[in-house]
Amino acid sequence: MQKQFVLKARETVKRVAAITAGATLLGATAMGAVAAADLGDYPAPFVADGDLVGLVVVGSDAAAGDIVGAGDIISTLTQAAVTTVAGTGTTEVTGGISKDVLIGTGLNATTAFSPTGVNDDDVATLIDEEINIDVGSDKNYDVHEAIWFNAGASVETGTTSASPSENFGVDTFLELDKDSVKYQYIFDDLLDTNNFLVNATSSNPITLNLLGHDLEITGATATGMTVNLATKYFMHVGESQTVGDKIVTLMEVGSASVVVDVSGTTEVVDTNTKTVNGIKVRGESFFNKDEVGAGSATISIGEDISKTYKNNDEFIGEDEDDPNWVWELSELNTNKPNINISWDQIVNDADDAHLISVENGESIDLPNDYATLYLNKYTQADRQEFKISFETGEELMGSGALVTDDTNAFVMHWEAVGATGDDAFTVNSQKTDDIWVSIDGWNGTKTQNNAYLYFYNTTNNKIVFTSNISNDLTTDESTAFTINFKDTTINVNYNYTNATTNGTADIDWYVDDEGGHSDLEINTETSAGALKYLGETDSDTTVSNDIIYADTDISGWKEDTRTERGFIISSYYNSDSADEFSFSVPGDNADYDVEVIVSGTAATVTTTGGTTVVNSVAGVSVIKLDSEITDPASKNLILVGGPAVNSLTAQALGLSYPTTGAASTIPENAATLRMVSNAFGGSNSALVVAGWGADDTRNAASVLQDYSSHASALAGNMEVEVRGSTVTAVGGDVTTA
Repeated sequence: MQKQFVLKARETVKRVAAITAGATLLGATAMGAVAAADLGDYPAPFVADGDLVGLVVVGSDAAAGDIVGAGDIISTLTQAAVTTVAGTGTTEVTGGISKDVLIGTGLNATTAFSPTGVNDDDVATLIDEEINIDVGSDKNYDVHEAIWFNAGASVETGTTSASPSENFGVDTFLELDKDSVKYQYIFDDLLDTNNFLVNATSSNPITLNLLGHDLEITGATATGMTVNLATKYFMHVGESQTVGDKIVTLMEVGSASVVVDVSGTTEVVDTNTKTVNGIKVRGESFFNKDEVGAGSATISIGEDISKTYKNNDEFIGEDEDDPNWVWELSELNTNKPNINISWDQIVNDADDAHLISVENGESIDLPNDYATLYLNKYTQADRQEFKISFETGEELMGSGALVTDDTNAFVMHWEAVGATGDDAFTVNSQKTDDIWVSIDGWNGTKTQNNAYLYFYNTTNNKIVFTSNISNDLTTDESTAFTINFKDTTINVNYNYTNATTNGTADIDWYVDDEGGHSDLEINTETSAGALKYLGETDSDTTVSNDIIYADTDISGWKEDTRTERGFIISSYYNSDSADEFSFSVPGDNADYDVEVIVSGTAATVTTTGGTTVVNSVAGVSVIKLDSEITDPASKNLILVGGPAVNSLTAQALGLSYPTTGAASTIPENAATLRMVSNAFGGSNSALVVAGWGADDTRNAASVLQDYSSHASALAGNMEVEVRGSTVTAVGGDVTTA
């Protein structure tokens, strides 16, 4: 059984779309083509998922202008028919920081974000500035923001997690404990006496800009603080401010109060906070005039005016019962206050709502989207699949007296699936893509067993003996051969144990996972002196302990899984009865990392190198004459030229060919772009690009050539009129590009 490895991605992003180059585009019905809703969807439906799924058609009697116009259309249509396949090039993060992290590693490791965490030098959003406190004394203090990782934030897979589970599939995810991610507002200078946060009052507050919030602290204890959350507005009578989904209007000003209207509800508000139609309002200062309607006032308006937060309370805007982020407040009565915002969720299950993986493209966002943490990609993309199977009746060529020929052998077959280089394995210095293993059986002493290794000799097209391995009960492991793929070199070791008098013995195969990490263990057992089954027991009636990784029995896992060094181990659950097993290795398992990015709100992430732009129309004819189209309903068509010169245009418009003049439905001395759904009685679309004359047709073609500049004129319309450079929605307004 040849099992393909499919990454079970839960898409959002996923930031990469893969396509196969050289897809056949002509002569067959376009697969998956969907009619565009209107011209604003162009170049859809003629381009879908990076593939050109349509044709440009000109009339056999077309004027030169029609042909040139068709060329203009093709010039940008083919540019749209591309897909960028991201590789493992260099990621450049502007306004953020990227780290390559080994699976199973905490983000607080020195190879990740320790010992300094993430600060303003890494993420542009984070501040490093001076603030002023003027309570006991007027003084400026240096402050900065940082993001810190504690134990409990680590990059894991289903095999490396503290609780291994098949439910993660091949996803690599961020395992999180409470308090494992922390935002810190750090005072670099010690505060002066009487300038502590506990010295703040409503008349003499301390203002901090924290996670994008301007917080006016009006009081504090050692572990809590009271802050104004509202925004102060200076307003004249008649002016309005929008807060949330409500409109707040200042109606009148008195000497110590104001009249406000909040989306239809009118109240008098003084210096005490009052809730008006769900919005909190408080008067701060009043400038009334003798003349009605001439006053002004400063008003605090917000969904909350003032609130007290204590240590472990939910952060601003977080769910009170199930917050993602909570305050961590202490020492507010000292010269070095601690103000942190900590992550308050546990993520260790595949069904967790906050699961962040390479595959699902999700992220953890600090409040106000102040910064974002996500797993961007694997540093290695290429991989090679290997399959193990058991065969009978194989013809093996020996080496004379030592190993004789066998015309009916039981063998274990190691195969590099799809490899064509004859170099996926190295056995006894011999390069090959296939290795066959046979066992010589019990030697009568229960102390030793020989495994004979064979490769496919392309010179004589036979399976030929190359070496044998002797392994006894006192030897831990013997190296049988190596797996080679690009920069990956892995030993496959052989171990012989538990021999019995009836010729059975356990033979365990260990695929080393470089760097001192866990091995993949594949258990087999001889039956009557031969390798016949994959399994821990003779005849393999159960799957228990057949496949083991990192001391975890994964034989019964129904999902493929990923290892620390990037192996993808296929599910053995549905393959055990066939005695087959597959796994794949990356191009460099010694440096198999996950790219972790912490970025700010304005960050950009680009990849230089390692990407390929695949054009689906390279070398493919995309323009045809109307006389060459035998089944116009089979494809989405762009029909260039009117019903007087293009027979398919006439057919799409329900006219006889040729039709000229006013009967053509083409505007005089202008052109039309007209989308025809379900053209020619099928489910595809036709886009008519037709002018009163050839020059008019070229004008219409130029609109499609520069379709992005005409997006507002095309959007929402099935038909537009083109007159020179002016595009008019038929029955609508004129838009000039």
